[in-house]
Amino acid sequence: MSDQDRDKGELMAEVAALRQKVAALEKAESRHHRTSEAWRDLWAQYEAMIEAFDGLILHLFPKL
Repeated sequence: MSDQDRDKGELMAEVAALRQKVAALEKAESRHHRTSEAWRDLWAQYEAMIEAFDGLILHLFPKL
């Protein structure tokens, strides 16, 4: 069915549904971006800890 065969109400309902989908995708994209940034920050902290490690390992537990 082409858009010309549909009434205005059907087209308006489709536009509303598409707007909701776009809003949901934008929200998901924003969440993904924040998560990605958090992982990047966490990875940077991990790399900093590894670089700061001087190779000394402290043995805290006696052998069993």
